[in-house]
Amino acid sequence: MTSQKYNEYRELFKKGRYGEAARLAEIENKVSEILEDFRLYDGIYKREQIDAALELKTEIAPHLIEILQKLLSNPGEYIENEKRNENRPKLRRKKTS
Repeated sequence: MTSQKYNEYRELFKKGRYGEAARLAEIENKVSEILEDFRLYDGIYKREQIDAALELKTEIAPHLIEILQKLLSNPGEYIENEKRNENRPKLRRKKTS
């Protein structure tokens, strides 16, 4: 958690807005889970994570921009690590039973 997020939660708690603070924490955790699921390439199209990211597009957008900025600042790191998802444009659909 960033210090900015910590301060935001702290202010909400000071004002007695516990439900809102909990909701923001839940969203932040979900965004972290989505980003972690996309971190490494496994060749499977992740429909659930895509849908969840679309539902949280406002919240996830700054994180995606940060990832792109890191990629642009050091593309060699992503090229050298073949399992990084950013290197693989092709995905296959997850097999359903």
